[in-house]
Order: sequence, then C-alpha cells, then structure tokens
Amino acid sequence: FPVVNTISAPPPDPEPTAPPPAPEPKPEPAAAAPPPEPAPEPAPEPAPEPAKEEPAPEPAKEEPAPPPEPESVQEETKPKKYGLRRFAVIFEVAGGLDKGVDGFRKDTLPIVDALRARGWNAEVVFYSDAKRAAIHKYVVEVADAFIHRVSPSNLEEQSEYFDMLRDLAANGMVALPHPDAIALYGARDALSKLKETKYGLSDTESYYTVEEFKASFPKTLALNQRVLKQNRGTTGDGVWRVQVESEFAGDSVPMDAIVKCTEAKDNHVERLKLGEFMGFCERYIEGPRGLLVDQRFLPRVKEGEVRVLMVNRTPVSVVHKQPQGADAFSATLFSGA
Repeated sequence: FPVVNTISAPPPDPEPTAPPPAPEPKPEPAAAAPPPEPAPEPAPEPAPEPAKEEPAPEPAKEEPAPPPEPESVQEETKPKKYGLRRFAVIFEVAGGLDKGVDGFRKDTLPIVDALRARGWNAEVVFYSDAKRAAIHKYVVEVADAFIHRVSPSNLEEQSEYFDMLRDLAANGMVALPHPDAIALYGARDALSKLKETKYGLSDTESYYTVEEFKASFPKTLALNQRVLKQNRGTTGDGVWRVQVESEFAGDSVPMDAIVKCTEAKDNHVERLKLGEFMGFCERYIEGPRGLLVDQRFLPRVKEGEVRVLMVNRTPVSVVHKQPQGADAFSATLFSGA
C-alpha cells in the first residue's frame, strides 16, 4: 500500500474540477498491484492436498505388521499366561559325575532340540541355592513348564530346591515330574519298603543311623555278599559290592576281617578291614536325607538290566545295558556298560 501512495502522488492534473474522483480511481489500477498476489497463488495450489492423501499408506503399514512374524517370535516377545508361551526350563546343576565334557547331562540338549522342533522354546537353567530367588523370579516370568534334570546328590541342600519346584507347580506351572513324585521314587529306601512284596528281597535293610548300621551290617554280611547303596548317589557313586575274603566263624563278620569292595561308579576295587570300610561309609548316613540301603548281591546282574521307557502307556524305547569286566557289576554307561 505505501507503494500505491507514492505512485499516485506524482500525477497532479491542472484541472481542479476533476481531481477528487478521477485521480483516485488511478490508485485502483494500482490495486491491480495484486500482481504480487501470484506469490500467494502457489499456496492454493493442490500441493497440500496430496499431503493429505498420505494417510493412504498408513493402512499399508498395518497390513505387514501382523502376518510376517512367526508365532514362535511373537510368543517369546509377548509373554502370556502359563500354557500359552510354549517355553520350558530344564533345571540342572553345575558339576557332578552325570555330566559330559560339555557340562550337560547326556540327554539334556537333545531334549532342548526336540522341544524346539515342536515349536517350543527351551532353556537350560543351572540351579544353585545362592541364586534361588532370582531363578524363581525368572522362571515365573518366562516359562510355563519345567523339566527336572538335577541329581539330588549334586545338591548341597535338597530342601531349598524342591521347595522352589513345589512353589512353581502350586502356581500353575507344569512340572515334569512333580517334586512330590521325585521324593517318593527317588529315595533308595523304597527298596526296603518293598521287601515284603514280590518286587523286593526280604533281607533288605535301610540304616538311618550309624548305630543301626554297626549293629546289623556285620550280620547280614555273614549271610552272603552284600550291596550297600547311599541315598544321595547317582551313576553308581556310593554303591558298593562287599565280599568277605577272610575266614571267620559265627553269625557276624569281625571288624578286622578283610573285605573286597567294588564301587559301581567305575568298578574299581579296594581291600580294607571291615571296620575301616564301615567307618568310611558313615558319611553316607550323616546329613539331611542320609541313609544306607543294605541289599543282597544278585549274581545275575552280570546279565545286565533292561529298561523300558514309557510315554504314558506307550513304550517308546528298550535299552539293554550289560556290565563289562570280571569284577564289574554296574550297568551304568559311565562305568563302561
């Protein structure tokens, strides 16, 4: 507008009569100065309208999001309630005679691979009492099932571990097997509890105190060769075949008699006085869940053992394991069977 005023100022007409109305319409042509308006004209151009059309790609973004991710990835990243995450934890403990050179039990990693092949995720968790709370919290957050692969003999304190398993099972997690079932069939004194049935031997004894052991074992040993089994052992650890090599009289083997002792773990042989050997075995009775099972030696063990592996009522595998060597009586794979 100031430009319009400067343009209208120079043209003064000499005629006074026409000045007021006529010269002012000339500024109107200056109003034609809207030629600068072409600059705003690009604004009304349909440029912004295509920008509004951009929401069209949004539905395209919605389409790829749901379908492409595989179910396993979605379930791992989006935890749900038990039974929907398809995630299993396999419990082990570090160390022990039941481990291979890779630090795992022989069948642990094949279990992991088999679960993954069926659309599950699986992870091996090494339990320790010191990390019990953190392990419990982690398993609750990620898993909906656990598989027990811990040998009780590798635990310093079994109650802490089994209490954790019971708590997980009580809160809806699938337990394979349930800790109460482990306690029932995992204890070796089941052999003496079955001694009056057709599945047991009538002269089988369990010793829960050192006094019981000292009073009874020399007498049972006088009858025949015996096998002593500790409650906490695995793969033949703490399982001894005992034979008397000295001459003796009476219904009890004297403490200074020489006995031949063969351990099932590796079939190695030691010859000791009976009193020395019994003193060594007291360690198996001391401590939580400590006991010794005293059982008659069965010579046909040399023929080996047959194990039928079942899934519910279906047999899925038959294994025949046979001891190797003159003094060998162990059918564990770790002893060379």
